[in-house]
Amino acid sequence: MHISEVLFWGMFGICAEIAFTSIFDLITKKKIALMGHTSLWMFTIYAFGLSYVLI
Repeated sequence: MHISEVLFWGMFGICAEIAFTSIFDLITKKKIALMGHTSLWMFTIYAFGLSYVLI
């Protein structure tokens, strides 16, 4: 596991979660602003979780 893989999967997870929450709010709450949300703690969960699983 290289640091580049950890950073890539961490950023990928954060971006995917922000996109998902913004589209979910568009569909359910009819918010056109497309403002997604996430937590900084999720970066470590995505980074090490996806890096470990995809080895």
